[in-house]
Formats: sequence, C-alpha cells, structure tokens
Amino acid sequence: MPEMPDLDVTRGRDGSEAGCFHLIQISDSHLTADPDGWLKAGVRPEARLARICSALVEEATPDCLLVTGDLAHDGALDSYRRLARLLAGTPLPWYVLAGNHDDERTMRGFFGESLMPRRIQLGPWRIVLLNTAWPGHVDGRIDSRDGVALMEALVNEPPVPTLVALHHPPVATGTAWLDAIGLAGGDQWAKQLTDTPVRGVLFGHIHAAFETVVGGIRYYGAPSSAMQFVLGRPDLVIETAWGGWRSYRLWSDGRIDSRVHQIEFEEGI
Repeated sequence: MPEMPDLDVTRGRDGSEAGCFHLIQISDSHLTADPDGWLKAGVRPEARLARICSALVEEATPDCLLVTGDLAHDGALDSYRRLARLLAGTPLPWYVLAGNHDDERTMRGFFGESLMPRRIQLGPWRIVLLNTAWPGHVDGRIDSRDGVALMEALVNEPPVPTLVALHHPPVATGTAWLDAIGLAGGDQWAKQLTDTPVRGVLFGHIHAAFETVVGGIRYYGAPSSAMQFVLGRPDLVIETAWGGWRSYRLWSDGRIDSRVHQIEFEEGI
C-alpha cells in the first residue's frame, strides 16, 4: 500500500483560512477486474476515475478524500489495487467505505484499518464512517454495534460538530426503485440523529447529486465518477455524459458548504 501523508488536524492543507476544512467525496467508481473493462452502460470506469483524480490534483489541495462505496463493480482485489494507485496520485490523505458491489472482506484485507477507519478527526470535526454493506443484499444496513457506538459517542463525548459518512442513503430520494434499495430502517435511524451534534450525512449509491434537510440535518448524495442515475423516474435511466464528485467546506462553527463538480466525458471512455 502507498504510504499515507500525515493529516494536519489544525488547519487546512491548502492554506485556507483558519476554521475551514476541505473534504472531497468520490463515490461509485465501479472499477472492473479488467483495467480497460467497460460497464454495460457503455463507459470505461477506470479511465473516468483517472480523469477525475487528475482534476483533483489541479484544485487547491483538500484536507482529505473519502470514497463512499462501490469502489469495484465486482469486488476484485486487482480493482482495489489499481484504485489505490490512482488515489495515491492525489496529494492528500484518503479513506474508503464499502458498498453493495464491494467485497468488504477483500477490502479490509487489502486497505487495512488505517484506510477504513471508524472515524477521522478533521480539525474540530468528527467524521464517523459507517459500514452499510450487507453481503448478498443490494440494500444496506447498519450493524447494531456500530449504531450503538455512534449514539454513545454523540451522547457521551464532547458535542463537537459531526459528519456521518455511509454508502446507502438513509433518507428518501423521491425515486421509488432507489428508495427500495436504500438503508434498511433509515428513516428511524435518521430520527435518532435529531438534536445531536450531527450536522451532515453524506452517502453514495444513488449515482446522483442530491441534497435535503431532515430534522435540521443536511443530507448529501454524491454523483458517481462513472455514470449517473436520473432521479424521479419510475425505472432506471442512466446518463453517461459526465462524472463527478462533491466537495465540502466544514467550518469550525458547524456550518457546511457543499458543491457538486462535473466533468464531461467524450465517447470512448
């Protein structure tokens, strides 16, 4: 594995003003065992992720990068190896979560706990990473022990601003077929977060830019680096013209600013 750069938890790596930290979220890269492989949608996911990683290098350097699941389309070890090489080309610390297409055991064996931690401290922000991968299921669930540990931390630890990251959406997107394969019991879980230090929840899985507020907490869905799902349609509709990512500015007073970034892709990738 590549050696990880140190994470400065006191100020932004890009020299940004004190009290603001910059997080990048990439999701649903769906790399295949074949580095030149195509998905059925007619896209080459690895070439697209490489293009996005190159674009990130050109940006002001973020503090860290988080990949929120479905790194690999088929859970192949070689896919994770190549993804690690691509991410190592970005000058920032990075961490990964498993999605329903991933093989979590293979991921943990390769990335280890240092790249699949339960939490990250970014300045005053506590970022909690929850595994929602449920072997044999497209939808997700939170392990009861992880759920209890999160709530205990929110109740018993200092009330610092908190961001929760997971793969499956815990809130409805207004797209019935996607909502049917979201987080099992997500609505009840989201209600438990009300009146806690959680300021935002970010997720992947839906291959779309999405944002809503539930119980005073802002929920962010990220686009896929490979292809997008069109929300609001009764059946699956895929858009392949672009890929993207989300960026977040996390302020020490608990505010979150987020925007979606897009790259238009030409035919052949």
